[in-house]
Amino acid sequence: MLESELSKHKFFTKLGAFSISKTSRGLYDSLIYAANLIKDEGNLLVFYPQGKLFSQHHITLEFAKGIERILQDKPNCRVIMAANLVDYYSYKKPSLSIYLNEYIYDGSFNITQFQFAYNMFLKQSIHQQDKNFKQ
Repeated sequence: MLESELSKHKFFTKLGAFSISKTSRGLYDSLIYAANLIKDEGNLLVFYPQGKLFSQHHITLEFAKGIERILQDKPNCRVIMAANLVDYYSYKKPSLSIYLNEYIYDGSFNITQFQFAYNMFLKQSIHQQDKNFKQ
């Protein structure tokens, strides 16, 4: 997470979140740290490839290039896309629906293809959420 976002949402540090500095050296060190984390098959790395948090109503996301560095030379790494959608429907308290989809790649990661695949997945998730509401 960007340092500025992590300072606004400190509860993420309790989940193991670490900050990424946008300075050239800090960014490089953070990406190497993240890449080393997923060398161990028992580790899980969760990140926001767009670099910061957006409203769920922000339909099309643009990703920063850091994910390419993290996944470089990791053909056996699983990439799971997630869309978390919150709705109130007619209730006082919101409900959270989490949609997951695995992104299949051959070890040569392409940010443009991944961004397109994620945005298609997000649109499908929103469509499914709307369909579930109508039932």
